[in-house]
Amino acid sequence: MGRQIDVALLFDGRSEAEDLRTFTDTQDVESALRTVGKTIAVNPAWGALSCAHLVGRVQPEPILAVFGSFSEVDRFRLSNLAVQLNHTISHFRYIDYRAVESAVRSLADRLSERFEATELDEFRFAAIPRGGLIVLGMLSYVLGVRAEQLVSIESAPPGRVLVIVDDCAFSGFRFRQVISAAAPSRIVFCPLFSPPDLCRAIERAEPRVITCLRGEDLGDLAPLIHGERYPAWVGERRNLSGGEPYWIGHSEPIGFSWDEPTTNVWNPCLTRFEAGWKLMPIERRLSRNDGRMSDSRNGASVSGFEIVEPGPGPIRAADRVLWAELGSSVAVARIPEADERDTIGAIPCFRLDGSAAEIWRLLLRWGGLEPVREALRKRYGLESLPPDGELERFVDDLKYNRIVSSG
Repeated sequence: MGRQIDVALLFDGRSEAEDLRTFTDTQDVESALRTVGKTIAVNPAWGALSCAHLVGRVQPEPILAVFGSFSEVDRFRLSNLAVQLNHTISHFRYIDYRAVESAVRSLADRLSERFEATELDEFRFAAIPRGGLIVLGMLSYVLGVRAEQLVSIESAPPGRVLVIVDDCAFSGFRFRQVISAAAPSRIVFCPLFSPPDLCRAIERAEPRVITCLRGEDLGDLAPLIHGERYPAWVGERRNLSGGEPYWIGHSEPIGFSWDEPTTNVWNPCLTRFEAGWKLMPIERRLSRNDGRMSDSRNGASVSGFEIVEPGPGPIRAADRVLWAELGSSVAVARIPEADERDTIGAIPCFRLDGSAAEIWRLLLRWGGLEPVREALRKRYGLESLPPDGELERFVDDLKYNRIVSSG
């Protein structure tokens, strides 16, 4: 077996199979894993990786990993994807239109409790595109907002209270951007979903903001994600924010029927923020902002992703073994159990070339030494068969490395 190549483990779901099905809204683990793999493979961030092959396996537990030769930037992006994917699958909150309607009514109630009807009648209402436009449309019906009260943020008249609506707020970054374009009016900020601490922080930091009202609360996963490093992470994030942030945390992951909110992550390799991964299944969102999505919606295969099968046996790929076709070669790796590995990148992976790659493919197809010999004889003739004992030694080597099992 030849030189090592890189493997990044994304998901090891022995105990999270139910979460995986719930996240993808599918009935079985294979469908769930296919859904996650397709969603990753149509991300713009996936196309930015250099020579990456996404591979999944369903049995005996769902596993998802990436094979390739990774740069430092690739390693960071895949490491970030692994963390984001696992926390999203475990904590994801899907917000369909009925849930949005309920949250809009809650937001309308809070506005009505905070302000008199005569005050609301004089307010102007604007949305942060694009999700905010949907929320504002629904809110305007609940509150009875007149057409002339609906304005853009840039055209809002000074002297009027401006209610700025968005579907969610995770950090307040977009809100800070848009109010710079607003006339010097007093502002009521209304994200439909937001962490309570963020709303309170905005009220403290922005003199123009009368109040920040939300329809429903979002939790903060940062202490769970970072554990003992949480205080240090807060300090690091504060230093990287390029100004005083409203609030620092990791809001629980959510997705709306129309789209998944965009998140940003700090890439230390590039010393800049970049867009995070969108992980909500394509089938659960209206957005078609990636042209390749139509392939997966129609059930076609997606380039760069496949699910492998262990073969019919008795000689078959061992449990927790994944492989990927790399041109004429095959990369093979056994994914260690959690207590066997230290880091995401510490996974031994080997390249099978030439006859070794050919024999591997035949073993997966036929599952035995004699069928493999017969297939080689038919394809290449007697003179091309491996010498006596060589095929057995190759399979024994695979067994020793726990790449194949028999029986």
